[in-house]
Amino acid sequence: MDTDGRRAGSVAAGTAEGQLLLGVTTLLLGVLTAFRAGRLAGLLRAVRHAVTTGGECVRVEPPARRCTGAARHWFAFRTATGEVVEFEDFSPYPMSSGTPVTVRYRPEDPRGSASVTGTCGRSPVLRGAVAAAGCALVTAGSAALFLTGLP
Repeated sequence: MDTDGRRAGSVAAGTAEGQLLLGVTTLLLGVLTAFRAGRLAGLLRAVRHAVTTGGECVRVEPPARRCTGAARHWFAFRTATGEVVEFEDFSPYPMSSGTPVTVRYRPEDPRGSASVTGTCGRSPVLRGAVAAAGCALVTAGSAALFLTGLP
């Protein structure tokens, strides 16, 4: 027994469990960071090969549940070939029908690739970069704690 009445073995076991938990957390954070970096790379590829055009918000549906508070926004645009495409996309700010937006899409798959660019002045590339950088910083901090041996 130590001077404070604890067993020395239980402290070592607690440290080992803490290190294991921190190691698993660091590994999971690394996977999340890799996922976010992959999404950012895909977004950058899509931006390079995409066409930009004008569109508008065509309808807004109230949230399915009151607790989420996120309305569903539907947008429409006309492709270079004249096809009218309607799609759902995220909008962090309330919009009403008729609000003009800028739409980015890949000509080979307009329906599957359409997104509102820079919703309310925010770039989707910037949002993806901030998310990837945030994940990388948290992962680096967790890895530093793991490598220094702090529980």
